[in-house]
Order: sequence, then structure tokens, then C-alpha cells
Amino acid sequence: MTDESTDQAVNTAEQTFSWWKRVAIVLLLVTLASIYPLIMVLSHKVTNVIPGNTPNQVWDDRKVGAAIEVLEREDFYGWAAATPTWHPKARLTAMPAYQQGISSVFSEFAGMRSELSRDEAPDTDLKHAYTLLQELDGKDSADKLHAAIEALRRYHGRKARSLTEDQDPKLVLKQDLALFDTILNSVIARLDAIAAQPSRGVFNRELVTDYYRAKGQIHAIAMLVKATPRENDNIDGFADALDKLNTSLSRATRPAPLTVSNPQPGKFSFGGNDVMQLAYLARKADDDLRQLQSLLNTSSDS
Repeated sequence: MTDESTDQAVNTAEQTFSWWKRVAIVLLLVTLASIYPLIMVLSHKVTNVIPGNTPNQVWDDRKVGAAIEVLEREDFYGWAAATPTWHPKARLTAMPAYQQGISSVFSEFAGMRSELSRDEAPDTDLKHAYTLLQELDGKDSADKLHAAIEALRRYHGRKARSLTEDQDPKLVLKQDLALFDTILNSVIARLDAIAAQPSRGVFNRELVTDYYRAKGQIHAIAMLVKATPRENDNIDGFADALDKLNTSLSRATRPAPLTVSNPQPGKFSFGGNDVMQLAYLARKADDDLRQLQSLLNTSSDS
């Protein structure tokens, strides 16, 4: 082989190596760029199924038990709002908003239940849980979540040992349903307002936040209603009405889009209108809830 052909072979080898080096660098950059959003997607553990065995354990107060189990489940996933802002779970808007929607419902539930004790003063553990769950945001939100779970467990422990007692069960159930009705109406009003707003951006962080906060609220209500015993009252039609409400709430918890769609009326959209769909499902659940309330009120009057 001549010196000229040797040099040519060396140059070809160097060019080939240089080409593969550039390809490797590009692939490395693409991989690094895709890892962060991939982890964000994998962090999207938004539960869209209501288990049949809710609550999963045996509790003296099934609804308080269901609230504890849901909060412990979210704690197991990791409270997204407590993670640093660079963390993929914190950057995925759906998770913090969804979890805060859940905690806001349980906060109102605990606050209302604290006033329904037969004791002279509101229940201190439930009041404590109410305060802690109000706004679980920031670095200390995970600590507040743990403290709220402990407060709920303390209350339940006292109730299981008959150290505290609620008022009449039918009154408590009426108050529970009235609270759920109020929250669902606020959810529907907020979704209607979002659907009517002029800004319709595809990647709208505020839209995703509002949507998933509403979805978290619906999920919490669905879990509490699921924990209501079918034999809670021997009112004619009660069990069927409760089953109907459970079905409509279960349907309302299923949608879980990564990108929330809210197109202009008449405009094309691959996923339809996610906001209007959730508003429709929430409104159907609220209609069924009011039917259950009507049954209870009618039985009280008779």
C-alpha cells in the first residue's frame, strides 16, 4: 500500500469516527432532553378508578377511614407540592393541583364533622386536621399532611373506644351530602367559567391546574360517598339511589388527560373539550346527589 492510499484510509477512518462522534453527541443530547419530561409523565399517578372495597380496612367511621386511606395513598406517591420546584413531579402541574383538590375536600369534611360531635365543644383532633389540610403547599406541606393523618387517626381511635360520639347518624349523613353538594356546585361553576374564557391555549398551565384541582375534589367526594354503607338507612330506594350516585361519581373521576383541551366552540380538537366533559359529568353526579338528599328529606318529613 502506498503512502497516499494509507493517508486516504486514515482520513476516511477519521471522518467516519468524527461522524459517529457527532451522532453520539446528538443522541446523548436528545436522551438527556427527553429524560426530564419522561419522568414528569411517569410521575402522573392521578387515580381515575374508585375501588369497590372502599375503604380497604375496617373502620368504625367508614368515611373518616376512607379519608385516611386516600391521604396515606397520596403520601406514599409523594406529596408533589413539597418537592423542590426543579423536581419533575413538582413541574407536572396535574399532581400538585390534583392532590390539593383532594386535601381541600377532606379539610372541609373534617371541619364540618368537628361540629357534629355530641360533646359540648368541637372535636379538637378534627379541627386540627381541618387547619392542616386547608392549603398543603410549600416545603412543609408533607409534614402537615403527616400531622393531619395522625390527627384523623387519633379521632378515629377515640371514636372506636366510644370516647366521643357523633350526633344522630341521619343528621350526619344529611350534613355530609350537603357539603358534597356545595363543593360539586363550586366545581361546576369554576369549570363553566373556564370553558367560557376567551384564552384557549393548548398548553395552558393555569387551565391544567384548575382542571386537576376540580378532578381531585371530585375524586375525594367519590371516595367518601363510596364509603357510605348501602344499608345506612332503611329508607325505601336509598340503596338504589346511592348506587346510582356512586356510578355517576365513578364516571366523573375517569378522565385524566395530560393536556387539557378547551377549544373555541365549533373548532376542531382531537380530544374534544375536556373541561366541558368534566363539567357535564360533575353536573350529572350532583343531580344524583340531590335525588339522594330528597329521599332523606322526604323520610324525615314522614
